Amino acid sequence: MIKLFVSDIDGTLFDHTVGVPTENVDALLKLQEKDVKIVLASGRAIPAMMEIADKIRLKENKGYIISSNGAEVFDLFKGEFIHQALIPLDILKNIYLFCMKNHLYFSCVQDDVLYYSFYDQAIEHEKYHGNFKIKQINDINNIKKDSPKCSINISINSDSSGMDKFEKEFNSYVSIERLMPWYMDVQAMGQSKKLGLEKLCHTLSIHMDEVAAIGDGVNDITMLESVGLSASLKNANHMIQSSVDHVMPSAKDAGVAHFAHYILKQNAR
Repeated sequence: MIKLFVSDIDGTLFDHTVGVPTENVDALLKLQEKDVKIVLASGRAIPAMMEIADKIRLKENKGYIISSNGAEVFDLFKGEFIHQALIPLDILKNIYLFCMKNHLYFSCVQDDVLYYSFYDQAIEHEKYHGNFKIKQINDINNIKKDSPKCSINISINSDSSGMDKFEKEFNSYVSIERLMPWYMDVQAMGQSKKLGLEKLCHTLSIHMDEVAAIGDGVNDITMLESVGLSASLKNANHMIQSSVDHVMPSAKDAGVAHFAHYILKQNAR
């Protein structure tokens, strides 16, 4: 019996060309009607997840958010953190200085504001889909507090040696998710979606075998491999598809809805 259904957002529940398909919303509402709790698990920070959380009525149905690749686990109904691990301010500032020296683009979350060093397609995406206020960094002291995540990127198809250098410099201080050659998310050391899910399951007294999860990215793999039932999508790369139990239609074609209906049938047996 599946008690918890976990979905990644970008490239899974959300497609950049169509948004969140209506079929996905309807299927997740149906799961909640059948007492399956929903968890949104993403590299996004919490403010960037709330529009989708509201679409599927996550708060009133007592659902959960795993944000910033597991650095934060949030109970929407109670309005409190189950888990939170922040990047310390001194490390965050060192990352910013390294990026400025090595011509890398830096952004970080400070409460509900996304501070950025250079306005590009990544910041534009956050502006229109992330529900963030955005502000350009004009002084290192704009970064005032610990943060659940920061992101590092370069222009697509530009020289990635600075990104490689960053990984070597900081991989003993933070957790790094190199999602693409030109883009990475950075969290506090040891954080992952798998860890966030384990902490949530411990709190809820749910075994990982009672969890179904779907995702498309390298930051999903360890989580997908640890649950009772896993799925990816046709738009994911072969490595991710080969690590799951089922491959569903693409995000654009409402693959999450297909997986949700499969769970409903399995639970009804």
